[in-house]
Amino acid sequence: MNSNNMSSRYKAIIFDLDGTLRVSRPRFMDALFDVMRAQGFAIESAHWKEVERWVHYYWARSPELQHDLEQHGDGYPWPLFMHRLLKKAGIDASPDDALRVVEVFNEVYQPESVLMPGARETLEQLRHGDWVVGLLSNRRDPYHDELRALGIAEFFDFTLAAGEVGIWKPEPGVFHVALERAGHVPPEASVYIGDNYYADVKGARAAGMDVILVDSRNIFEDVDCPRVRELPEIVRYLKDF
Repeated sequence: MNSNNMSSRYKAIIFDLDGTLRVSRPRFMDALFDVMRAQGFAIESAHWKEVERWVHYYWARSPELQHDLEQHGDGYPWPLFMHRLLKKAGIDASPDDALRVVEVFNEVYQPESVLMPGARETLEQLRHGDWVVGLLSNRRDPYHDELRALGIAEFFDFTLAAGEVGIWKPEPGVFHVALERAGHVPPEASVYIGDNYYADVKGARAAGMDVILVDSRNIFEDVDCPRVRELPEIVRYLKDF
């Protein structure tokens, strides 16, 4: 628990990690767009935002993902995902086309893990509030080493990878586990901050939590929740509650 220089009705602030505080550079969707164009697929830039929104939906434990996992077996079904993505982008592609995109993408995409702009500054401000600050990610494994490498491990009272408990966002149960780690904080006294409307907003709300959506790429323009484009805006929201 931190000092009380910043007041709010919340007792716990819990962040998502990937896409919210940490991103890959270059960004996955930007690199994929370039690879697909290089492979001869004509994609309209204006339509790409809709495709990116669908990607958030797909990886939020969607029925399509569940089906593809069953078909693919162990590991993530990248070729099946890519085939769906090409269709979503309006491309009449075959499964072999999708596999070719995956193979080329895996060869050329070598991203580095970096902090989102304003992440450290925001976390430094939040350490002055009278609340628990935690992390809940849909990763399979704990990520302590990466937090230390990013230089932000010190800001969190607890972390949770969904794979540790076998419950995945947007299932409300994984949010309840996070609240237990926060010190059995009631859902109504907590706020979750994430970048995926389907996994983060819907999941946190189902668990009874408030939520702030971080939409740095402006792909969720019509959502029914507080939305920020930049992380430092979160502090203002918390002061208003």
